[in-house]
Amino acid sequence: MAKFLTTTGTASCIEDIVRKALNQLTLITPYLKLSWQFEQRLKDANKRKVKMTIIYGKVELSKPELEKLMALEHLELLFCENLHAKCYINDETMVMSSMNLHEYSERYNREMGILFTKSDDPEIFEDVLIEVESIKSASRSIKNRLFSPKIEEPYINSTDFHLPLIQKLLESEFPDRSFYIEDSILKCDYTEGLRLHVDQRAIFRFDAFNGKAKLKKMLDSTEYNARCFWNEKTLHFYLPKGYQPEVSEEEQEYISEYLLDFIKTVAKFIN
Repeated sequence: MAKFLTTTGTASCIEDIVRKALNQLTLITPYLKLSWQFEQRLKDANKRKVKMTIIYGKVELSKPELEKLMALEHLELLFCENLHAKCYINDETMVMSSMNLHEYSERYNREMGILFTKSDDPEIFEDVLIEVESIKSASRSIKNRLFSPKIEEPYINSTDFHLPLIQKLLESEFPDRSFYIEDSILKCDYTEGLRLHVDQRAIFRFDAFNGKAKLKKMLDSTEYNARCFWNEKTLHFYLPKGYQPEVSEEEQEYISEYLLDFIKTVAKFIN
């Protein structure tokens, strides 16, 4: 049976949701500033290898706050600019509330919330999870915020100036794969029969990959289609038509994020 929560009850139940999470934990909050105690709860969940997702919005986090969160290896941290929902979910329990995951909300605001479990109403629980996935799809990863886009030798004034940054981003996104730069190309044997090369394009080479036709059909229905070029064994994904990058830290970050989004889309389909 669903339960009504006041300010104190909401804060206590959110803490319990983190403390009792076994496999999955999702925290959605427009404003995010964790207390020391809540940080410890997340660290405990990380030790239990709980798959955690935090989606926040409105205000970017400071670098020290980001570094604390990104030190949690089992945490995915996402930013959604127009986020207003507040929802906290583990494997079996959910709180929907007016409360942000912010020290100020608990101390000074009057909040209300509703607590219910999957067994209370499985259909509603599933509907919320579907909406959570939609919010995740509309969010962006902030992992790149931890990497300085500083350009160093030998990439100053070169056409491959973005490769060191995208290498770091890919290594963070796919820690089980090896990425290396050779002859001004970032390379990875992504999976058996499928290789990834990155220069100013993202290039997938199909040596013995059977899903090429299905992948093409999927990409044909996306925004990426206009910038994809296929031949017998290769898929090339290009930067925007007519785009002429100039060597700068901003361009390094833009190109890296642009190509990374496409690579992640292909990787998600393949996996």
